[in-house]
Amino acid sequence: MFARTSTRSLLRAIPIVLALCLALASCARFRIEELEPAPVFSLPVARAGETNPQGYVQIMENGRVAYNFPIEAAMGGAAIYIADPARRLVRVFNRGAERPNRLYGETEPADLEDVRFVKLRLGIPGRTAADEDGEHVYIQSFPDSASGPAAQAPAPVEPENRLSGQVSDIRVQASSILHLNEDGELLGVYGVGGYNSAPFPFVHRLTADENGLLHVAYRGAAGLTLASFKDGALVQEYREFAAGSEEEQRKYIVEMEELAPGPEGRFALACAALRKRSDYDLVERIVYRLDGPAGPPLELLRSDDSQDHFAWSRPDGGFYLMNTKEDGSRILFKIFSPEGEYLSNRLIVFPGLRISWRETFLSLDGRIYTARLFLGKFELYEWK
Repeated sequence: MFARTSTRSLLRAIPIVLALCLALASCARFRIEELEPAPVFSLPVARAGETNPQGYVQIMENGRVAYNFPIEAAMGGAAIYIADPARRLVRVFNRGAERPNRLYGETEPADLEDVRFVKLRLGIPGRTAADEDGEHVYIQSFPDSASGPAAQAPAPVEPENRLSGQVSDIRVQASSILHLNEDGELLGVYGVGGYNSAPFPFVHRLTADENGLLHVAYRGAAGLTLASFKDGALVQEYREFAAGSEEEQRKYIVEMEELAPGPEGRFALACAALRKRSDYDLVERIVYRLDGPAGPPLELLRSDDSQDHFAWSRPDGGFYLMNTKEDGSRILFKIFSPEGEYLSNRLIVFPGLRISWRETFLSLDGRIYTARLFLGKFELYEWK
């Protein structure tokens, strides 16, 4: 009799326990971890045409709109790599240092003569990337001439309408990727097929992974491509594919917005947008996982929130969506599992003058960074 009663009680409790588990899982989705900005470095800036004391990063302006300063800083080991497109230099700092300990460029500047100079056929530097240990460093190099080969990319926009991180009109030129070791020795020059091949069209992202892997997402005549390189050779390539159902492809404009590498290039993530043909409004964004260039895309998530944008892949194989408030004062990072399950949130709130905060980006190890141009300084913050 006692055994029967215990069994009945247990059976009655199961639905309650299941409901409690589901409620806890649902609550996790609404859990928000607010992060605080911690300074990584701060460097003074100088306007184009001004005398540039050592350590300064030069910017250009149109009216009061600043541009031509670093897109992203690369961090590898104890070093930070900062491109200065206006002066055709890359400065290398130790973390926490206020002066560079090394310079890369073609012509040694007179005002930086007491800093170690590494002569390098650099052209105009753009994006930079470095692996975690700083053993492999990559610098995007544009031709130092307006007559360089044109790339298949969007038409130039007026300076006052450019995103703050854009280098200049030179970004619509083709570019190559210089591969250096931690001592600044040039190991080779990457193009679309590996070392010494044709330059890349418009480079969308540049990422250094462990084990000497370089990931380059670029747009060309065939659309978006994610190429992975190692030891001078092309080892893997993901290409833009037809996203959505056949009916959706007929009904909507389908755009491939992102192709992002997973850790160590084991897989890739893709994000496509479905837009109305009448007014280009967003209908949905779809996130896919690609377990190999030849494998079928696995749909993980659909979002109809127009503020949800694909941010980056996560070290565990999941991904982030970033949701930006209309006034741009905060960004909510939504965290998803490798299966597309909504797990939790991280929130960053920009203190002070919002316009001073520039590009926010993530590293492959999940760290969040934002650049800032404030009170005559170019700064980088990590959100912790």
